[in-house]
Amino acid sequence: MPTGPTHCICGEPLAPQPRNGRRRRWCSNACRRRHARNAGPYPTSDIPRVSAEEMRDLLGTGVSDPAEAVMRCIVLARSVSAAFATAAVRAPPALALRCDHAAIGIARVVRREFKVRR
Repeated sequence: MPTGPTHCICGEPLAPQPRNGRRRRWCSNACRRRHARNAGPYPTSDIPRVSAEEMRDLLGTGVSDPAEAVMRCIVLARSVSAAFATAAVRAPPALALRCDHAAIGIARVVRREFKVRR
């Protein structure tokens, strides 16, 4: 049986996963719609700022082109999303759900804001 989240974001247990197909993330359509309604842009005041030195450490030295810096940030964000998705499979249930949501959220924002294909 495939591994994945065992509980919905509301805390209800999910029905057993089928052998194939998409993994369930919601206990009901109502819960899925509630989450979609409440999912919105995060306030920018919650976003931590990175110093120029930290940015050089993240992106590597010699990145003077702003477009190249943005592209490297997109690649890093997609890597972090994949790391959260991998962690969700191995983490205990309480953390697996959070890791799964982080992976989905990061990937969704990158796709929406930068029109990145899957």
